[in-house]
Amino acid sequence: MAGPITIQRLARGQYQVLKHGQHVADIRRSTAEEFGHCAEMPWVLLHATGRIDRQATYEDAVDEAHKI
Repeated sequence: MAGPITIQRLARGQYQVLKHGQHVADIRRSTAEEFGHCAEMPWVLLHATGRIDRQATYEDAVDEAHKI
């Protein structure tokens, strides 16, 4: 069920997604040194359930976070 979310910046390129005050995901910018890095889709939405979504832009990752 989609609902209002809050995004808190933790550090450069690292954000925490909260829904109704509960942690539901993280948004991170991956680096070239990381396993699975994709230059075309550097933003990663890491769901608390373990699901991983790759996005081209931060805005796309936020849009996907709103669908959680």
